[in-house]
Amino acid sequence: MKSVKYIIFRYLTNAEFFNINKPSGTEESGGGQAYIDFPVISIPLSRWDMFFSNSPNVQKSTRSRGPSWGFTVQSIGCNEQ
Repeated sequence: MKSVKYIIFRYLTNAEFFNINKPSGTEESGGGQAYIDFPVISIPLSRWDMFFSNSPNVQKSTRSRGPSWGFTVQSIGCNEQ
């Protein structure tokens, strides 16, 4: 069994959660949200590099305001409503 090395957490607002999970056609315009932003001032880039080191299938690219990492999210979630 693999062990957890690092955990990252960000509380999603109700609007973010809705826009990430809304069914197609829910609204006339807009395609939903496919990303989660983290405040870069709170987390140095060196910490992000450490977090993603040795992680398979992570795509790092450069954006106008800094780096971007693309990866699949696996929710540990909960069943509470």
